[in-house]
Amino acid sequence: MKESIKFVTHDKTYITHKSLTSQSEELLANRFMRIYKSYTIALDKVKSIEGNRIQIHTYTIPIGHNFSKGVKVKILE
Repeated sequence: MKESIKFVTHDKTYITHKSLTSQSEELLANRFMRIYKSYTIALDKVKSIEGNRIQIHTYTIPIGHNFSKGVKVKILE
């Protein structure tokens, strides 16, 4: 799914035919953040952070090394 994105919500899953980079640029920076080359998250859905992993609902998502510092600062503000 190189030029596709899968959006996972509490109720549904959606697929769009865009790159994650272009879609991430359209999302509100105060509500969403890229945390890994393959993941952008909704900040208000973060349940916990443990090491370099974020828990959202039942999903555990890795935090990329290049994103780690910025993610933790943004979420802990």
